[in-house]
Amino acid sequence: MKKIYSFLFAATALFAASSCQKEVAPEVETPNGEKITFTASVEVETKTALHENGKSTTWVADDQISVFDANKAGNNRCFEIDEITNEGKTATFSYEGEFVKDNTQPDPTVVALYPYQANAYCDFFYYDRNYITGLNFPAEQTAVAGGFDSKAAFALGLGTMGTMELGFQNLYSLLKFTVATAGVKDVLVTFGGDNAFVAGDAKIQMTLNADKIGGSEPVFESPVLSIVENGSNTVKLSCKEGFVVGTTYYIAVAPASYTSLSVSLDGTEVKTSSKANTLSANKIYNLGELKAKPTTSVYGLVGSFQGWDVAKPVAMLEYGDGWAVAENVELYKSDEFKFVKGNSWDVSYGTSSVAVIEEGKETTVVTSNSQNMKVSKNGKYNLYLNPNAKKVKVECVEEYTDLKVKITINNKANWNPLYIHLKDGNTLITPAEGALVTNNVYEISGDYIGKDLTYHFTSNNKTSDSANVTITKNGATITLEETFIKFTFMLETANAKKWWGDNSYMYIWESGTSADNLWPGTKMISAGNYTWYINLPSELAGKKIKYIINNGKGWQSPDQTITISKDGHTVYETKIGIK
Repeated sequence: MKKIYSFLFAATALFAASSCQKEVAPEVETPNGEKITFTASVEVETKTALHENGKSTTWVADDQISVFDANKAGNNRCFEIDEITNEGKTATFSYEGEFVKDNTQPDPTVVALYPYQANAYCDFFYYDRNYITGLNFPAEQTAVAGGFDSKAAFALGLGTMGTMELGFQNLYSLLKFTVATAGVKDVLVTFGGDNAFVAGDAKIQMTLNADKIGGSEPVFESPVLSIVENGSNTVKLSCKEGFVVGTTYYIAVAPASYTSLSVSLDGTEVKTSSKANTLSANKIYNLGELKAKPTTSVYGLVGSFQGWDVAKPVAMLEYGDGWAVAENVELYKSDEFKFVKGNSWDVSYGTSSVAVIEEGKETTVVTSNSQNMKVSKNGKYNLYLNPNAKKVKVECVEEYTDLKVKITINNKANWNPLYIHLKDGNTLITPAEGALVTNNVYEISGDYIGKDLTYHFTSNNKTSDSANVTITKNGATITLEETFIKFTFMLETANAKKWWGDNSYMYIWESGTSADNLWPGTKMISAGNYTWYINLPSELAGKKIKYIINNGKGWQSPDQTITISKDGHTVYETKIGIK
């Protein structure tokens, strides 16, 4: 009946019916050889009609319907489609031959069924039972991409001989799904629970509303399709070419209640539910994406991210589509990787030269003299290997676009405020004046993971030496130590050693730096053997200072002037005056 663009049927209000209860046979008229034509519509819609993406169902060529007449012995007539109009929403069906009319009704009721069922019988005209029997709802159906098997699309049509119009109402529900695994040919759905029959020998019961007899509205309400014999709690949809990955398919089922549900792909269970539910006509039930359960592959993934440990490669899975996949692997642009067979390097897959594998592109791999591979951005990846086709591909499932990497500064120099200056090659990353470091931590973009950056620090008038740091996915740690210039003082003669004493002080003035101090100056550190030293701040390098060495007890050098070398200085007692 329907070319399935989506699931949409309509109950009709186009016709009226007079009394339908029959305790005796009706008066009949039997025309012979006349061509009888009905117009069938799916355009009229009710609140219970199904809609999906705004599309409608349509009649298609070769559709056939059963139309039942008043012949008690056998009243199923096969009407074939003549013409499709109104963009497929309306069609004319005709039959040429004996058709028994019920003349006890002013405007005799017509009952129809889609699809045509050769064994169907409608007892609406006799015995007050209002059934259509002899139906078979198929437990095995053929897949239609974007739709479902028309032989399961049971719909009840009602009309009158006066209007010669039929409106159809859907009697089944649909299970919607997509398949994520290539090569799948059978989808089997099993329902649990007593009488959870979704296919088998069926009947349609038409409830009579006596209050509407003789009026302008249909006398039937809520027709119900139910399984009565040879019930099946399973329904199978088959596609001999294999289901197209990502394409929507539907399975038609008879309305039923169930307590559990399971779905299998090619005989292997892939999804279960213990939630009870009722399948109602005119409803779509989404099974979601169906993905075959994987098997463990003999192939694995190794790389710099796991220390190239071939004894413990990242496990890969196979879903039956020829590809092995390592799922949700965290990789950075600095990482390199290969695929291996087994836990050895005997067979490894890589590119002919070190290459970045771009998303959406299948790249050829080799096993002889293979080189490492990389990805183009930081994130989590699914990495695929097809060993038969010798192809690889990558899929970034989570890009670290907003990733921040911490550079932690071990600020032993206690510089405050502290500014960091970073360069990537000759490109300045931080502002020209440096970036303020807060709580001894500075964050940069994860794009710099794997790179060697040049850095130095500044604070007020102080500048540290430049150095390099490698940024890893765990960030980096830099130690800032105050740099000093060693100034050493030594006594050489016995007389000086005898009278000098145990301590020495260095008094500095007019340097304009933090080295300036008060008399007698800063105590120097004893190195033994009448030798003392002091660590001068690196900011004195290149500066001319005035200083005096003294022992704090009256022995001291004359005023001295010296230009401080970053390599340090050693001075001797010959520079020392005697009190």
